[in-house]
Amino acid sequence: MKESWKEIGCTITCDGWTSVDNKPILNILHVCPKGDYFSQAVDSIGKTKVATYIADTIYEEIEKMGSEKCGRGGD
Repeated sequence: MKESWKEIGCTITCDGWTSVDNKPILNILHVCPKGDYFSQAVDSIGKTKVATYIADTIYEEIEKMGSEKCGRGGD
């Protein structure tokens, strides 16, 4: 699935939830036509899940995986 990301692209998305011990978690997922991929759960203790925090977290994920793997190159 990961091999297809450069050719067909993927969307990085996230959702927030609270763990069983009441800790805030932000899940990072990669969504593409070949299937969805869970990347990581980010411990969000002490963070407010506002747009800037979520955008920064997604940006870090793009940097980690390499932006060339997030889209279809020259399209």
